[in-house]
Amino acid sequence: LVQKCNSIKYKEIMIEEEVSPKYAEIWESFSQLQRDKILLYIKALEAQEHYNTCGIASVSTCMKFLTSDFSGTYSQDNVIQNHTKGVVWTKWIHSKIGMDLSQVEKILVHTGLVSVEKYSSYDVEEIKHKLSENLQRIFSTDWEKEEKEIIIINFWRKYKWHRNGHFCPLGGYAEYSGTEYALVMDV
Repeated sequence: LVQKCNSIKYKEIMIEEEVSPKYAEIWESFSQLQRDKILLYIKALEAQEHYNTCGIASVSTCMKFLTSDFSGTYSQDNVIQNHTKGVVWTKWIHSKIGMDLSQVEKILVHTGLVSVEKYSSYDVEEIKHKLSENLQRIFSTDWEKEEKEIIIINFWRKYKWHRNGHFCPLGGYAEYSGTEYALVMDV
């Protein structure tokens, strides 16, 4: 559904012709406020700069999204230099082994954000229920009147040669034909 461009211009979501009509209908079902949130997330999206820095890229993306500061204040290098020293690890360590959920939380708290809820379970139904509740609440909120909230997910991925954990922010939510969809902003 979303194609990230290297351009600074993010005036519209690019929908590829090969994309199923279902995804085009989901996009059309969003309110203008929801579309604006997704477009802002796309503008803030940071691709991870190194193999194991998806957590840093997720923090960078979320900070740019929440503050609307695209000046470089929350670039990945600045997050590493200003929000990790004495908080979680050295640059050498993070480039070799990545980080876990508690380390990402510490960095978010160091940037001034409050970690409200985190959950981990082997019960798939419990995770689906909690995630669904949070997605519905966050992505139906009028952000002009409420505090902004974000969700960063940490999941195990098995894709081609990747066999590791991965962090990504979630950038949207929709219910369509009885199925729930989350927009994973893959860093």
